[in-house]
Amino acid sequence: MKQRIKVIEGYPSIGKTEWAIQNINESGEARILYITPFLGEVTRIADACQQKGFLAPDKKQGYGSKTPHLIDLIRKGRNIVSTHSLFLRADPKVLAALESQGYVLYLDETVNAVQKLSALNSDMQSEYDSLDYKAKTKTTESDLRTLI
Repeated sequence: MKQRIKVIEGYPSIGKTEWAIQNINESGEARILYITPFLGEVTRIADACQQKGFLAPDKKQGYGSKTPHLIDLIRKGRNIVSTHSLFLRADPKVLAALESQGYVLYLDETVNAVQKLSALNSDMQSEYDSLDYKAKTKTTESDLRTLI
């Protein structure tokens, strides 16, 4: 299977996640793993891509841990949405299952960017909050810088 990486970059609130949602809904990709830094975004992605039937790993179905349920969902070829936290705990069994099933990975935000933002001191956070970025309701691919 041919592997490629496509990076979509842009300022906050320019519509990168909306582009991903639009791309997922219009794509014929059979197996998708969408990883986001925030738990609230898990619900947003599942709701916005209802026809894709995204499921989130669940502790109850994983007998106290989300990882066994994640592996089960991968083996069944289900579309999955989860957080960076679970993805960072992925062991070799999870990664092997993803590769064998041919999943397409959407990684919303880099892990380091989220960690750095949470580490900003209050002065830096105030400056960051004051920046003005124009949000778009529908983002086209030409609005974003795409690196392949």
